[in-house]
Amino acid sequence: MRESRYDLLCALLLGLGQLCMFTGYDTQLTIVEPVMHSVHDRSPSTIDTHAGYYGLSSCQIIFTVGNLAAPWALGILGSKYALLFGSMFFSLHIATFFFIHWIPYYITSALLGFGYALFYTGHGAYATEHSTKTTIERNSALTWALAQCSFYLSLFIAVLFGIGDNCVNTSRTVICALILPEKRAQVFSISKFHQSFMCALIMFLSPLFSVNVYFVLMIGVGIISFVLYRRVINDVEAEEKMDSQALQSEKPALVFAA
Repeated sequence: MRESRYDLLCALLLGLGQLCMFTGYDTQLTIVEPVMHSVHDRSPSTIDTHAGYYGLSSCQIIFTVGNLAAPWALGILGSKYALLFGSMFFSLHIATFFFIHWIPYYITSALLGFGYALFYTGHGAYATEHSTKTTIERNSALTWALAQCSFYLSLFIAVLFGIGDNCVNTSRTVICALILPEKRAQVFSISKFHQSFMCALIMFLSPLFSVNVYFVLMIGVGIISFVLYRRVINDVEAEEKMDSQALQSEKPALVFAA
C-alpha cells in the first residue's frame, strides 16, 4: 500500500475509533447528572446530589495535571499504546455505572482525567506521525470531522458547536505540528493543560452558573481565541514565506556552483 494511502487509512481509523469511544462517553455526559440525582434521592449515602458536576470537575483537574506528564508517558508508550491505555480508562469509568457508588465513581473520574491526557497526547502524536507537512491539515480535519459525528447533530445548534469544535481542534493540531515539530507532543499537552484547567473551573462552578453566563463566557473567550489564533497563524505564514524565499535564493547559487 502506498504511504499516502496508508496515512489516509490511519487517519480514517483514528477518527472512527474516536467516534465510537466518544459516542458512548458523550451519551453518558447527558444523563450523568439526572442519574446521580435519582440515585441520591433513593439512597443519599450512595452518591452526592451534584456528583455529576463534581466528578467532571475532578476529571478535568487530573486532566490538567496529567497533561504535564503525558509527553513523558508518550515517550515510553508510543502513540499507539497511549491511545489504547487512554481509551481503556474511558471504558473503565463508564463501567462503574453498572454499580453506582461514590467511591468507584470518583476514583474512575480521576483516572479518566489522566486517560484524557494520555489519549489526546497520543492522538496528536499519531496524527502527525502519519502525516506530512502537506497532508497534516487534511488528515487532522478528517479525523476530527469523524469524531464530531458523536455529537447530537439532529439539533442545528449542536451542528454549529460540532463544526466550531472541529475547526478549533484541527487548527490546534496543525499549529502545534508546524511551530515546533520536534516537540509537538509537549506543545499539544500545554495547550490541553490550559483548556482542561478552565474546564475544571467551569465544571466546579456549574451549579452556580446560568445558561446566559455560559453564553457570555463563550462569546468573550471566542473573541480572545480568534485574535490569538490569528496572530500565531500570521507568524507561521511569515516563517514559511521566509523559508520558501531562502530555498529559492539557494537554487541559483547551486546552479552557478555546478
